[in-house]
Amino acid sequence: MRVRFYFQILTAVLAVTCVATAPTVLAATVQANFDGGNGTDVPDAFVGMAGDGWTGAWGIVGRNNPIVDATITDASPLNGGGNYLSFAITGTDPSTNRTSVGRSYTAGIDIGQSHSIQFQYRIDEDLSSPYSTFTHYEADKYHIFDGPTLRDGTNSGLSWMIYGHPDDTFGITGRPDNWLVYNGNNDGTGTAFDSGIKLQQGVVYNMQVDVNAVTKRWHVTIDDGTTVFDSRSVFSDGLGWRTAAATVGGTIHFNGDGNWTSEEVFDTRQFSVDGLSVTGSGLNPGGPPVGGMTSVAAHFTHGNAGGTHVDAYQGNAGDGWRTHWLEVQERADLNHRVIMPDDPEFNPLKSEGGAYLSFSATTNASGNSRNAVARDYKTTADPGINWAREHTIQFSV
Repeated sequence: MRVRFYFQILTAVLAVTCVATAPTVLAATVQANFDGGNGTDVPDAFVGMAGDGWTGAWGIVGRNNPIVDATITDASPLNGGGNYLSFAITGTDPSTNRTSVGRSYTAGIDIGQSHSIQFQYRIDEDLSSPYSTFTHYEADKYHIFDGPTLRDGTNSGLSWMIYGHPDDTFGITGRPDNWLVYNGNNDGTGTAFDSGIKLQQGVVYNMQVDVNAVTKRWHVTIDDGTTVFDSRSVFSDGLGWRTAAATVGGTIHFNGDGNWTSEEVFDTRQFSVDGLSVTGSGLNPGGPPVGGMTSVAAHFTHGNAGGTHVDAYQGNAGDGWRTHWLEVQERADLNHRVIMPDDPEFNPLKSEGGAYLSFSATTNASGNSRNAVARDYKTTADPGINWAREHTIQFSV
């Protein structure tokens, strides 16, 4: 059997093909209002599923085998009505216990661009009575932060962080302190700044985090219904990221830490979340995408120049191509060469003419014969097309 075909790959381009000098950014919003309740068949549920800009479902990760009680309910709404996530974690080990619930939004938001995160948050734990277990200054904490992957607690790889713990005034612990915001040095270190907004049971906090992906800084507002803290009033240029990474992680975490001692029962951190939204640039802005290029093309203009040119057969890597042309051969003899316009057998594939690759495979043994030519354009770092995002491939055959 002889199979013969001709083709010319014209271009592998992103869906937005215009190289704009002043691109129009496409706004995008990824939301979690928990309208789908408890389930895995729609994105806006718990734990939900991938979709609507969410990379995957909600995830839970804990240290030292905590007991987790997570559910969607409408028993005590945060924003006047509707479902919300109720989350409680109880330690079971005589040491520090920590647990996070989080979700990645990188499927819908370009984390390389500036974006904003809004949510309502409520602490449901008894913070101040004589029976409270929120007493250990070093270990009892509530955290809200961003990280590259879901993790049980904080580390130096986080970009922004909001947190609170018991007071330690004059060595007297056991009283809830204020919300703190982290002013990082972009090297894994930083210092805490007191917002002046008190940690209180039952208070709904409206929070907004504005991430500047260019300056690697962030702003935050915390509104408890009476007092508003705006970090811009103190840090006009923004708070610094903690991490030295080039981008934020794109996974939001809601976290609780607890410590158990012989004087107290196992700690329980308990909180509720609703109205989570991330607003920023979509993954198809009008200008060059991540990867730096809007078009990678093969026109075979250098014919059969081997490895001395990119746009040849087999060519070499470059101009957005990760590799030269590759061949897959099974039980067949391959015949391939670029047909140039001045060749006698030239038969243009396009009305405007141009060189093209002629490829044929003739079987030489019994059994299935599979043969192909291929070229790799996938990249998320080198100049080229970011294959992880929507793009269009055009060719003539």
